Amino acid sequence: MCAYVMQLKQREMELLD
Repeated sequence: MCAYVMQLKQREMELLD
């Protein structure tokens, strides 16, 4: 589950960039 959240955070950062 933690890995899933981490992936979502990375996706968010990419979108913000």
